[in-house]
Amino acid sequence: MSNAKHTPGPWQAVHEGHRLSVWAEGYGFIHTYEVPEVNVGATETANANSHLIAATPELLAALKQIEDFMPRLPPALVDRIITAIEKAEGR
Repeated sequence: MSNAKHTPGPWQAVHEGHRLSVWAEGYGFIHTYEVPEVNVGATETANANSHLIAATPELLAALKQIEDFMPRLPPALVDRIITAIEKAEGR
């Protein structure tokens, strides 16, 4: 992923009170948002979302490694992999 335009991973989800952030070593906070105190369900959802966001660089790298094996995969799965990579890269 040397030509990546996003902040390099790994990223970490950081939960501090009602502030949820995604942190990248050497870059600092790359995304931070506040969750209102009154909405506990939203806090749980936002926390889960921050962990999913933090996993994105590793997920994209794994999908790109699978590209070499795509001729052996079912066409529907290949389409999903290509679509996911393109979405992550903003294409």
